[in-house]
Amino acid sequence: MKIHRFFMEQNLKEEQVVLGDKEIIHQIEDVLKLQSGESIVLFNGDGFEYQGKIKELNREEIVLKEIKKTANNVRAKNQVTLFCAVLKKENFELVVQKAAEVGVTKIIPLITERTIKLNLNLERLKKIIKEATEQSGRNILPEITKPLSFKQVLDGLKKEDINLFFDITKDTDAFPKVQGRLVNIFIGPEGGWTDNERKLSSDYYFKEVNLGPAVLRAETAAIIATYLAAN
Repeated sequence: MKIHRFFMEQNLKEEQVVLGDKEIIHQIEDVLKLQSGESIVLFNGDGFEYQGKIKELNREEIVLKEIKKTANNVRAKNQVTLFCAVLKKENFELVVQKAAEVGVTKIIPLITERTIKLNLNLERLKKIIKEATEQSGRNILPEITKPLSFKQVLDGLKKEDINLFFDITKDTDAFPKVQGRLVNIFIGPEGGWTDNERKLSSDYYFKEVNLGPAVLRAETAAIIATYLAAN
């Protein structure tokens, strides 16, 4: 039987946990319709999971007891920052959701020369990240920042990191094997990178790569590249 997981921004103890988060209470009582005696798992990003039984529940709070604290080992092998051009709303939300599931560390929405829309709802994206982390069994929520321009992020790149610039229109290398490193992934918009952006990439610490000969949608490339880099 599946045990549902919930992220909590509070200290968790083995003796007893009192939940006062209205959204989680609604999810447990009204959506999942869990009852006293059933178990749930809580996590707060400290590397552990806290599985407990519901002892009391009402509209104001839920009390968990018989807490079992166990280490959570579901984590990526590498730290990956995904610099993804802002895409159409539903496509960008898909990227954020799946990147969180496969182990991204940080997501930075990228403003490129061909970026069309910038109406990002960061609070909604954070909620998508939280739900994806709960579902995937991971313990630490990825960070998402406000959008930055391509030029803004270039000066922050480090030579010792692996900086991968995905571009199918050039004679680029296949995806490299990465291990125990900080990896930065750059994915362009639906219309691709401009010649000016390609020139900028060659002036910095980028390795220009591709995911094979097939022409992939930007959101597909972002998800596959993140998975390969993280795991």
